[in-house]
Amino acid sequence: MGFTGVEYPYPYQVPIRSSQRQLRDNGLEVAIVTAPVGDWKNGERGMAALTGREEEFLGTVEQGVEYALALGCGSIHVMSGFLPARADRRQAGKTMAENLTRAADICAKNGLNVVIEPINNIEQPGYFMNDLKTALDILEATGKDNIFLLYDIYHGAMNGEDMNTVLRWHIDHVAHFQIAGYPGRNEPAPSEIDYEKIFETLDHLDYRGWIGCEYNPRHGTVAGLRWAEKYGIAGN
Repeated sequence: MGFTGVEYPYPYQVPIRSSQRQLRDNGLEVAIVTAPVGDWKNGERGMAALTGREEEFLGTVEQGVEYALALGCGSIHVMSGFLPARADRRQAGKTMAENLTRAADICAKNGLNVVIEPINNIEQPGYFMNDLKTALDILEATGKDNIFLLYDIYHGAMNGEDMNTVLRWHIDHVAHFQIAGYPGRNEPAPSEIDYEKIFETLDHLDYRGWIGCEYNPRHGTVAGLRWAEKYGIAGN
């Protein structure tokens, strides 16, 4: 279809050699993997901000590093997790900053980056890493040069964040963008977000990171790629 990379967030249930073969046969690079998130079936989405689970968290980072290296991936996405009711957000932020500092050190030894993603609380209530400000505060608290943002433009729109501000002031913090139409999280076009202008701006800024398509196609994956034909992706 014209893609050169793939997001492979949860590769842990597939033998590494099988994944390596699939990537090689399809000429794809892994753009990002996600560190194991805990008990997925019971709704867990990471534990970086959960006080009391620090050692378990480091174990997930180590497993993520193993798979990232085997799959030739340079970035590991770390999820904050959902806070328990009445949890102290200040303590959660301190826990996450300390966890990420240790994770960044582990990843740096292996030539890897860590990325964190703000996810809007409208659709995922209780998720700690819920907006751009929270993410930037965490980045500042760690002071590590191998921790970046995974910035999903759809989540930013849901939060009412100004994309021009992100591009003007925070582009150096972003290592990976994700896109989807707004509202609805369908194809990026048509959309209230002017992605053509955003892509032009990213080119102007000499952005060299990935742009991942994370959306729910209205009429199937392949048919839904018609919007991207002008960018070398072949929908039919």
